[in-house]
Amino acid sequence: MERNRIWPEHCHNQHQLMIIPEPKSECEVSFRTDAGKRRNVSLNGQHIIYIERGMPHAFRMGDNGVLISLGVSIEEAQRLTLGNLWAGVRIVPWWKILKHDIFIWNIIQVLRALCYQKQLPHPRELGGYAQSLASHILAIEREKKATTYEGLTPLQLRRVDIYIEEHFRDRLTVKDIAMAAGFKKDHFAHLFKTSTGFSPHRYVIALRLEYVRRLKNRGTMTNAQIAAEAGFYDESHLSRCIKHYCRGELENYHGILPSMADSSNTDAE
Repeated sequence: MERNRIWPEHCHNQHQLMIIPEPKSECEVSFRTDAGKRRNVSLNGQHIIYIERGMPHAFRMGDNGVLISLGVSIEEAQRLTLGNLWAGVRIVPWWKILKHDIFIWNIIQVLRALCYQKQLPHPRELGGYAQSLASHILAIEREKKATTYEGLTPLQLRRVDIYIEEHFRDRLTVKDIAMAAGFKKDHFAHLFKTSTGFSPHRYVIALRLEYVRRLKNRGTMTNAQIAAEAGFYDESHLSRCIKHYCRGELENYHGILPSMADSSNTDAE
């Protein structure tokens, strides 16, 4: 547990998986992009941060400071990803990973609970948990990269992901996303679902609901204000989405959206 802790810029001789498991966590990571520009990213809620070996970065942890940091050797990372390693720093909301594998979620919950013990276990006692966690997370990355080329390429998917992250609170349609990616609407919707498992509409709604969860945890806004801020038409629209997609229990949501049945690729509301 590292509360209000600052790590000045440094780098590791191993690849790092940094897991922020607390729903109310606040932290900030600073690093340089491929273009050499400094980027500072503030995070609220649960995330997984991939940091490439030798990548200079700085990190600040807020008050809710449970942090799980896993070092992965070069050989192990190559083996688990079949050589398809991430480059630089990659930040992913953990529900995007955990929707694939409930086993990962369970391991994180065990490690999270251990963080609150008065005396932390010796790292050797946690080796099995750590190895299983890293292996499963990297295996998911390997599988995603292996199947992505049947849909969008990794570069296309990255560009689309950035665009949606920046605009999901707007009145965003599938056509808007497709145009930003340089595709026609129907063809893009098929490629996107092949790559992510979501239709574009469901993906946008999932991002909005995750954002709603974070706003609710802050406790400073009314439901109507939250609905407007997250891109829903009104409070009633938000309530219908919570009932339909989260079985009416967003308050108990801890980073995993229920699996969603296939549906037509209608425009995101």
